[in-house]
Amino acid sequence: MKLKIKDSVRQDFFRSAKQCIIKDRAISTDHILQKIKVDSPVLFKRLVSLKIDLTEAANILLTELSQEGWLAYRNKKWTIKKTSKFCRYCASPIGDIYIRSEKGNRYCSRDCYEELDIDEDDSPYWEDYLYLFDYFRKLYPYH
Repeated sequence: MKLKIKDSVRQDFFRSAKQCIIKDRAISTDHILQKIKVDSPVLFKRLVSLKIDLTEAANILLTELSQEGWLAYRNKKWTIKKTSKFCRYCASPIGDIYIRSEKGNRYCSRDCYEELDIDEDDSPYWEDYLYLFDYFRKLYPYH
């Protein structure tokens, strides 16, 4: 079922929901709605004006968002899916240059890697690897 709402409202919801999911890593639909109510009251009012159950509307929109391929619904929580096509941290599409951690996660940038995957048990060669990643990124003409 697709909701009949303005595309701008749909995109605002997608943007807000994605930020919530990135920040919390695993979050319920109700929690997303609570955060939107606090952070984007105008968007929340537009969602309330749909005249259907708010949780149902949010679940429909989140299901639409999950069709992009990076979002999964597990154990009543929305999470970022581990996939080779999207960054494990920010869910941006992965290009030709990416970082792959020892845990098998892929990241679009050093910043995303450092936000999520730095671990004291990482290989001592990580700093060398990250240096080479940054150097190659400067040399690669299509990035």
